[in-house]
Amino acid sequence: MLIAIDTGFGRTKAMASNKKISIPSVIDNFRPISFSGISGRDRKKELCVGYRGKNYFIGDMAISQGSPVATLGADRFLDDEGMALMLTAMFLLCDGHGQDVSIVVGLPVTDYARLANQYRAIIRGDHEIKEISQKGNTVSNHRYHIKKTRIIPQPLGTVLSRVFDEDGEVISKSYMKKTIGVIDIGYYTLDLAVISNMQFIDRNSASYNHTGIHSILSEVSSDIYNKHGKQMSPEVMEDALRTGYTKVKGRAMSISDITEEAYKRYAETVASMVKNKWKNIDDIDTIVLTGGGSRLFGNSVAELIDHDNIEISDHGIYTNVCGYYRYALATYVKKKKIG
Repeated sequence: MLIAIDTGFGRTKAMASNKKISIPSVIDNFRPISFSGISGRDRKKELCVGYRGKNYFIGDMAISQGSPVATLGADRFLDDEGMALMLTAMFLLCDGHGQDVSIVVGLPVTDYARLANQYRAIIRGDHEIKEISQKGNTVSNHRYHIKKTRIIPQPLGTVLSRVFDEDGEVISKSYMKKTIGVIDIGYYTLDLAVISNMQFIDRNSASYNHTGIHSILSEVSSDIYNKHGKQMSPEVMEDALRTGYTKVKGRAMSISDITEEAYKRYAETVASMVKNKWKNIDDIDTIVLTGGGSRLFGNSVAELIDHDNIEISDHGIYTNVCGYYRYALATYVKKKKIG
């Protein structure tokens, strides 16, 4: 079985057999719930799991029933909670019954060299996770033997998604020879990466914490409170940011005036970071804006960067994991040598 997983600080994305899922990267300690509601069960929104002797709420369930705080810090990839998130994404796509798994995952740019070997050692081998009911009873057990592991810098997935098609075949040999700049606007982080001839250029790549979508959510949340007296945590107001509306005293209220100003300030911040990091921006053939923030702010950022070849990914939050999966097909199945 082939699977690709992108455990981001905001959402965990996974892809297998060209199926994909996304869940909030939020986890909290489980406690039994006596009444689970009267609506039909939505498995992805009611995730409760047991891993290595401890039970957790996962994703939307952690937000609604626990403390909706996502952990910031790349070391989370190495702990039990990070593994619980990854394995939950796996069983949502494919029930595990002890089968062998080949996996491709990513790490943040600035943590790749430090954590790649540790992460690989933790991922490889046998893993078991159980899905439990809201009362704590076992629903199903899932077992995986992770046999092969590839770990790559996260933004490289964006380039790989353009090099390979959905069958793992090369669709753009010319792209493999270019120098590509990737601006990956994630939930907590902004990643800048340069890939030249399919080689990751470390000196022109960096991760910036507290500069992703969450920073806008926090800013808009504060502005909404000051203007309308409504408190909204950043973790639960993503829909308001995307639609431009929130409810105040039961009535839909436009927040477009607040979001437009916040978007403008954020785009200026990102453009400034790009200009400061990429002094050689003229040598970059193509710049790709990707990540969940690219759909929200991509056009605003592109207008402020002096470059003639800027693309905005049409895969949104799935861009990197799509690239991981196509890379998995190319290397594990097609046996292609990359770079």
